[in-house]
Amino acid sequence: MSQRSSGPAGPGGRCPAWTPARLDILPLRSGDLPAALTPGRALAALRHAPDAVARQRASLEFWDVIVDGADSITFRLMYNGLRAAYEPVLTALAPLLDAELSRHDAYERLAAVITKGQPTNARRAADDLLRPGSLSLLAALDALEAP
Repeated sequence: MSQRSSGPAGPGGRCPAWTPARLDILPLRSGDLPAALTPGRALAALRHAPDAVARQRASLEFWDVIVDGADSITFRLMYNGLRAAYEPVLTALAPLLDAELSRHDAYERLAAVITKGQPTNARRAADDLLRPGSLSLLAALDALEAP
């Protein structure tokens, strides 16, 4: 079971955009993952989610599996901080992130390269998946700060 804790939002109170920049160095386990650490159920939930908020919750389930599978305290702590900042505003972010969350093929590609033990490809797949939502979120935050 995942352990979640709260963490700081980041410099200036702003939640940093998720970046897969160092996913290539994480100790990703492959092949011998127990059933509880395979993303199939989370991917199915994402595919069948009825709305944007349900897709966000399914995405969090997906990332829980990925973080648990990485078996890295560093990755767990980073994720816990991100999740603690994200969950309270999940509903408000639905319109900004739904295009990303609707890309089931990108989630499936990422899961496939992780379970095959291809960390460099995992970094690329994560970047492909997460960059559009991160840019959308940052653009919205910039618009809020504009005079």
